[in-house]
Amino acid sequence: TVDGHQITLTEKDGAKYLFLPASADMTQLSLTFATEPASHKVMLSGNKGMTYLSDAVDVTAVAAVDADGYREITASVGKGQPMTFRVMQASGLPTLYLTSADSANRGLAYVDGSKNNVVTDAAMALIAANGTSIYNGGLTQLKARGNSTFTYAEKKSYQIKLAEPSDLLGKQEQVKTWVLLASYFDATQMHDKLIKDLAAELGLAYTASCDWVNLYYDGEYRGVYLLSEKNSVGETSVAITDMEQAYERLNTGYGTDMTTALAENSYGQQYQYTKDLTEPENITGGYLIELNHDMWDEASGFKTRQGVAFNVKSPEWCGEAAMKYISEYYQAFEDAVYATDDTGAYTGYNASTGKYFYDYVDMDSLVKVFLLQELSLNCDGFISSVYFYKDADGKMFAGPIWDQDMTFGTGWNKTNAADIEDYHYLAKALIQIPAFKTAVVEYYSSTFAPAVREWL
Repeated sequence: TVDGHQITLTEKDGAKYLFLPASADMTQLSLTFATEPASHKVMLSGNKGMTYLSDAVDVTAVAAVDADGYREITASVGKGQPMTFRVMQASGLPTLYLTSADSANRGLAYVDGSKNNVVTDAAMALIAANGTSIYNGGLTQLKARGNSTFTYAEKKSYQIKLAEPSDLLGKQEQVKTWVLLASYFDATQMHDKLIKDLAAELGLAYTASCDWVNLYYDGEYRGVYLLSEKNSVGETSVAITDMEQAYERLNTGYGTDMTTALAENSYGQQYQYTKDLTEPENITGGYLIELNHDMWDEASGFKTRQGVAFNVKSPEWCGEAAMKYISEYYQAFEDAVYATDDTGAYTGYNASTGKYFYDYVDMDSLVKVFLLQELSLNCDGFISSVYFYKDADGKMFAGPIWDQDMTFGTGWNKTNAADIEDYHYLAKALIQIPAFKTAVVEYYSSTFAPAVREWL
C-alpha cells in the first residue's frame, strides 16, 4: 500500500513484479500477503538477508538492486510453496491513480472495451514524487480515446474530466479536461513531449502543456503516460471565440439527443451537420478542426476536393449554416494551395476568389507546423491529427501541434534521414509554391535550425 492505494503484483513473461511509485518508502513498505491460515508468519528473503513480515518492511535490507534494476525477494510460509517476486521503483515522476467506483463491472476492462464506454463516477489522485498530494477528487468523465493506439495497442490512452478545474502541471492553468497519452508506439516515451516543447519554444500558439506520470488503474501499474492538456477551445487551451457556448445559450438541451444530417456546400463537397439548431449571429468563428484521413468520424465534419476529411472538434454539434461556412472557407484555402498556372507550376492563388493561400491562413503558423512535421518525419504529418483553428472575423491558423508519438522513425516502417522527402496532402503542394518555399527557407535559417540545435 502506497499513498493510501493498494498496488497489486503484475505478471510479465512468467515473473511476478511489484512496480512501485517514486513516492514509496522502500525502508517502510506496507506489504500484504494472503495466507492460510492467516496466523502463519511470512518470511521474506533475498540476496542481503531475511526478515519476517511486519507492518513496515525494509526491503532494502532484504535485497539489493541487481543489474536489471529490481530487488528479487522470496516469500515463504511454513512448508508451503514459496513465491518469488521482483520489486522495482519508478524514477522521480508524479504518480496518477485512477480508481473505479465499481471495478468489477465498470473498471479497466470496461473502459478499454470501447470508446463509447464512459465512466462518470471514478476518482483520481495525483501524487508528487516526494509524496505531496497535487489532486485528490472525483472525475465526471473517464473514457478511452485515440485512433491507432486504441485499435492496435494494449496500452490505451484516456480522457478525464475533473470535478473542478485544477492546475495539475503547476503551469498556473486551471484546466478541467485532460488526456493521458499512452505513446505506445514510441519506446522512448519522449517524442510527443519533445515536439510540443519545441513548438512552445518556437511560439506556436496554444501548444498544450504536458508532463510524464506513472499511471496506476485500479491498483494495476499501466506504465509511463503523458498527462497533457487537450486541444480544445477554452481560456486555457485554444483561446478563441467559443461557439459551443453560443449554441448552448441559444438551444436548450444542446448536446442531448442531437440528430445529424448530410448536405453539400457550394463546391459540391459533403458535410455533416446537426439539425434544428438556432445558429449564432456570427458564424465566422471560432472553429477548431482536425484532419482525419479520408472521412470524418465525429458529429460534425466535411470532405474536400482533394479527398481528405476534417472533424470539427468545436463546436461539437455544429449547425447547417456554420458547417457550410467553415467547409467552404477551408475549401477556398485548399483550392489556393493546389492552384497551378498554364505550365503546371503551383501559384498559391485562387483565381475564383482573387485571394492567395496566405489570405486564408496565417503564414507563420503554417511554416512552423510544416517544419515540425518534417523535422520529426511524422508518419501522420498532413494525413491525420493536424489541427487548424479560426476565430470570429479572422483568418485561419495552423496548430496546435498534436499526436507526435509516431515520429523520428518509430512510426510503422518509416526511417528518418536528412535526405528523405516525404510530403503528403497540403505539404506536397505547399512546398512547390514559391512564396511558401521562400518563407520556409528563411524561417529555417534564421530561427528554426538555431532553436533545434539549442533544444537538442
